[in-house]
Amino acid sequence: MNPLDDHPRVRVWVYTAFWLVALVQGALNVAYLAAGDIPAWLEVANAVVPFVGGYIGYTARRNTPPPDPGPSVADRVAPYTRP
Repeated sequence: MNPLDDHPRVRVWVYTAFWLVALVQGALNVAYLAAGDIPAWLEVANAVVPFVGGYIGYTARRNTPPPDPGPSVADRVAPYTRP
């Protein structure tokens, strides 16, 4: 069982923190790549953050309600009548 399933407010903080970490990591990656040398700690972060992102994405998907299907196409199309 996922401990975040029962705590929606904690999930919001986890999603926000992960978004911020990924944003900063991306910016650092671009900056170090432009400088020509990526440090080892950043290479490790480039491997770990997507791995953790899979877990966070799975948690988000499990806690997202399915979309409302709404009316079918047949219900939205007016019946054809001869003029």
